[in-house]
Amino acid sequence: MNRIRGPVLITLLSLVLPLVMAAGSVPYIFEKLGVVRFGVLTLVWGVFGYFSLFDFGIGKALTKRVAECEARSLEAAVATRAGLLLLLGLGVISGLIIAVCFPLLLDSGIIERSPEFFRSIAWLALGMPLLLAGTGLRGVLEGLGRFSPPALARVILGITTFGLPVPLLAVWPTLDVLVIGLVAGRALTIVTQGWACRGLLEMALRVRGTRAEIREILSFGSWMMVSNLVSPLMVYADRFVIAASSVASHLAYYTTPFELVTRLLVLPAAVTTVLFPMMAREQGADRHQVAGRLMVRGMLAMLLVLLPVVIAGSLFAGDFLAWWLSPEFAALAVGPTILLCWGVLFNSLAQFPFSYLQSMGKVRQIAVLHLLELPVYFMALPWFLERWGILGAAIAWVARVAFDLLALSALSAIMRFSGIRQRDD
Repeated sequence: MNRIRGPVLITLLSLVLPLVMAAGSVPYIFEKLGVVRFGVLTLVWGVFGYFSLFDFGIGKALTKRVAECEARSLEAAVATRAGLLLLLGLGVISGLIIAVCFPLLLDSGIIERSPEFFRSIAWLALGMPLLLAGTGLRGVLEGLGRFSPPALARVILGITTFGLPVPLLAVWPTLDVLVIGLVAGRALTIVTQGWACRGLLEMALRVRGTRAEIREILSFGSWMMVSNLVSPLMVYADRFVIAASSVASHLAYYTTPFELVTRLLVLPAAVTTVLFPMMAREQGADRHQVAGRLMVRGMLAMLLVLLPVVIAGSLFAGDFLAWWLSPEFAALAVGPTILLCWGVLFNSLAQFPFSYLQSMGKVRQIAVLHLLELPVYFMALPWFLERWGILGAAIAWVARVAFDLLALSALSAIMRFSGIRQRDD
């Protein structure tokens, strides 16, 4: 695991720094913009975040294909060309959708009719191709095993999202200037990431994408998209179920510790970002075994790191919440907090078989699993709420992520065993 330590630390820092910048700058941005304009800014942030996540899985597909084809650079160039063209096309379509939906927001009264808001949404629409192209370039670089440029891109985006508004608002306290800064930040990441893989991009300009390559990328990406749609539903939609239940008044006792403890998920995210292309790069008869060993070692390392944190969180959750918020809040939130700590541990470990299966191309199996989990979870959640109140929401979430860990681990074990049998035969 020594060879991944540096890339993991770089990736982790790039994920944590934007959170730190946000904690310091958001109160100032809110004060300068006011409630209405800050609300529109959060909408812009949400759109950028939503579309960077739901890129039809093409960014991840590019990571896998480039990692697999690294030794055959012509194939990597074909995959890069096909993937980036698809993402640019999706970016243009996304921008057009935003432009079409903007009048609907005006008519509904969600956004006021003002030149400032119009310019903000126009810049948002123009920035969509840059956003998705940047996602594709990050996928290419991670497939090549180059993690510093994507990490730099994340830091740039963090600065332009949370750091740049501080001096800008002191001079131009308008919303559209901040959106221009966001778009400029994405343009800068295109330049930095594109320069880092310029050799492959130059080759991609000279080749033509094949229909077979496009089909493979879309096939992988479409099943990835299913998981990308379903997973956030299971993470965030539960709070709407709680809000519609008899314990709606206790929602904060669940969502506050949830938002706190799930910040730990940046750790497995950093490690699996590095491990995924390494596992996809493995070739030959032993690829399942070699990639499987990387998965197991990653899980053990994560367990050693997070288990003491989870135990400490369980022991001192009440004292921390009482100090941080109030003894009254702690009395009702300590139970969900303890359960959610263990749920985060299960969810963190599940990221490793999840990445292993992705690297082996088994995205359909993952998507089907999540599609089966979704209705069961939301049918069971009201029963848990009725029986145990807000604590039941935490029990239901922990039970779901524990099942997810067991199911993904079982699928991974079957994959590895099948690989051994094929090799022996």
